[in-house]
Amino acid sequence: MGHRRLERWCPGVTDELVRDGARLGEGEDVRFYVDGRLKAPVPEARTLGATRPFLEVRLRRRVEPLGNVRFVRAEATDLVLRGGRVTGVVMDDPADDGLRDADLLVDATGRSSRLGEWLGRHGWGEAPSTG
Repeated sequence: MGHRRLERWCPGVTDELVRDGARLGEGEDVRFYVDGRLKAPVPEARTLGATRPFLEVRLRRRVEPLGNVRFVRAEATDLVLRGGRVTGVVMDDPADDGLRDADLLVDATGRSSRLGEWLGRHGWGEAPSTG
């Protein structure tokens, strides 16, 4: 699913990533495990094998030139919710008031994410954890 989204948002990214060293697995070369058990192969499955930093560098190169994207180096400290939905993020940014409106927010902090805490602060239940 994520691979298809990447290709949809960044056409040609699969070929670029493979050219730069990512591994492409297709069909029966792709193996899915659930609770340690190998699942049946999915003939149309495609997946990329690459490290997170490898992907981040290449995707950033593609996204940076877009006019409707802005990179900000600051620490997120809370969410902005309006009408029952997340509409922005509060940043610890001394350059301004720290509020950022956004159409899309991505929490890519991994295990150190404070998303559950922030949602709880606004009355939402904590998302279930699979880890």
